[in-house]
Formats: sequence, C-alpha cells, structure tokens
Amino acid sequence: MALVFLSLLVLFVGASAQVPGFGTCPEVPVQQDFQPDKYTGIWYEYERYFAIFEAFGRCTYANYTLKPNGRINVVNTLTNSLTGSTNAAHGEAYAPDSSSPSKLVVQFDQSPVPGPYWVLETDYDHYTIIYSCSNITTSIIPTKAEIIWILSRDRAGPGAELVEHAEALIERLGLRVRYLMKIDQTNCPSIEHH
Repeated sequence: MALVFLSLLVLFVGASAQVPGFGTCPEVPVQQDFQPDKYTGIWYEYERYFAIFEAFGRCTYANYTLKPNGRINVVNTLTNSLTGSTNAAHGEAYAPDSSSPSKLVVQFDQSPVPGPYWVLETDYDHYTIIYSCSNITTSIIPTKAEIIWILSRDRAGPGAELVEHAEALIERLGLRVRYLMKIDQTNCPSIEHH
C-alpha cells in the first residue's frame, strides 16, 4: 500500500498538478498543414484542465507573435483571482521536427524543461484545441500528466456549436472531457490588439 501511495505522490508532484493518468502518452492526430503565421495573435482560454501554474487564474490569454527565425514568441497572461495582480510568462514555441509543424514544444523562461504543445485542431479564426502530455519516468507504474486547452479568439468563447465540436473531438481521440473547466473571462482588463 505504501508503494502505491508513494507512486501516486511522485505522479502528482512530477505532473505539476496536471491531470494524472496511468499508461503512456497517446499518439493522437494533429492539425494538418499547420500555418504558424495564421495562428499568431491573441487566444483566450475558454476551457482547460487544472494546472498548478494557472491556479487562481482568470482572464487568461496567450499572445503569439512570429519571430524572424520562424519560432513563435509566447506571452501567457493571467489575473490572479485572489490578489487581482496580473502576471505574464514569457517563452518560445517551435517544432522540433519540421515534418510535424503542429507538434510544438514551448520553452518558458522560468522553466528548465520545454513542454509539449500539440495543436490538435484549429480554424485559426475562432478556436483551437491544444494537447500536452508528458510521460512520468520517475514512477514505478507507467504514468502520464495531461492538459488540454480550448482557446478562442473571442473572450466570450467560440460559441456553443464550436465548443460542442471541440469536446466531441477530444472524446473521439480517447481523451478525457470531464476534467475541462470553464475559465472566468468576465470583468477583465482590456487588451491592446496590434
């Protein structure tokens, strides 16, 4: 019993409180013909799994800009619901394998390890579905830590029909919809669009 508890504790800590699960990360289909230049701009969080690095976050959004070297500059901003302060995380996204441009990794300034950022599907104008999964090698039992985001170009969300479509796709891929939680995007500071 102690061994099981220790494995679960390692899983939880190693996963940075993303959604843990048994087994290894699945190979899921991603967006075909991904176009980074069309993907840039502001994306608002509509739904996501819990993640410790976004705990107490509201009004969360990402701003992506294309760099001259083809990589994507990433600025993720959130407002702390307890303090009202706004915090930003800066990083860079790139595709390690040029034959899979929608299988990005993101390296944040404050993180020593890049994280997966797979674009499962996007229409570039209304919504995108992002999947991140990391295998946890410190556990005795094969385990993984997953997080899914549904992002929208509109702070109010992509609309009921697109949310339904996104959640159906997530389920079809064998991923877990039940852990998605809606993000508070009300009474947020205004953003300058460039």
